[in-house]
Amino acid sequence: MMSFLRSTVRGFIAVIIGTVVLGMAYPCVMWAVSRINADAAEGHLIYDGDCLVAAHGLADGRPDDAWFQSRAEGATNLSPLDPQLNKDYESRRQEIAAREHVAPEQVPLDAVSGSGSGADDGISPAYAELQVPRVARAHGLSEEEVRRLVSEHTAGRIIGVLGDPVVHVTDLNAALPGGTTCPAVE
Repeated sequence: MMSFLRSTVRGFIAVIIGTVVLGMAYPCVMWAVSRINADAAEGHLIYDGDCLVAAHGLADGRPDDAWFQSRAEGATNLSPLDPQLNKDYESRRQEIAAREHVAPEQVPLDAVSGSGSGADDGISPAYAELQVPRVARAHGLSEEEVRRLVSEHTAGRIIGVLGDPVVHVTDLNAALPGGTTCPAVE
């Protein structure tokens, strides 16, 4: 009987300690760590005055051709050998080639492959360069001005070696004329 009571008390103490450590201390420590880079923890929000217009790193999905387009949204569970995946890629390649007035072979792979998260706003510098003439015409800017904006919104490799350079489409679109227009509230 004493062994059962001792085991019960030990189990109860373990639950209390686990609750305090995992339910209180750990979340407090994680919150404190997030304060080191509070801007990133809060989502890098982009404002126009008092109006929230976008969040850095999150594709804003502007369907209008006047803006830079990010990658296709949503991944599939199709195998790389699945014929349907190749059909989807070819369809996207043809669509992008027609929109950008280029040969389908000039469309980079990241333009046709889906973003795994469905919300990724990063594209390759090659895909951004492909879109420069269209966006420049739509905004009445020179291609050089738009290329400068692309360059300003391109993040390099991490520590100079990890990953590939990426252009943040949401930030880039916000930098274009009319890119941070607040929606009308009625």
